[in-house]
Amino acid sequence: MGGASDRELIDRARRGEAEAFGLLVRRHQRRIYRLAAHLTRNAPEAEDVTQETFVRAYQALDRFDGRSEPFTWLYRIAVNLSLNQIRARKSKLRKGTTDDLASSRS
Repeated sequence: MGGASDRELIDRARRGEAEAFGLLVRRHQRRIYRLAAHLTRNAPEAEDVTQETFVRAYQALDRFDGRSEPFTWLYRIAVNLSLNQIRARKSKLRKGTTDDLASSRS
């Protein structure tokens, strides 16, 4: 199975072969982590994004339409999750600043 293409692994995973999806994860996990680490600039967040990327991909196997390569699909999921993580962090920072200002005025 190690020589199978990503598309073949997706097809096998759709048919319930868990080891096929596991191989896809092992094949791309490092690259997805590096992407997430580059975007988030935070190792723990990058680990979370990497894990969530594969969870989301597994949950959406039936929706993968094959118009792009599987890695491109995983890459897009990881980028979207990384951007969400960055937005959430900025939102927390803004909220913390607003809370700090409000308490200092009291």
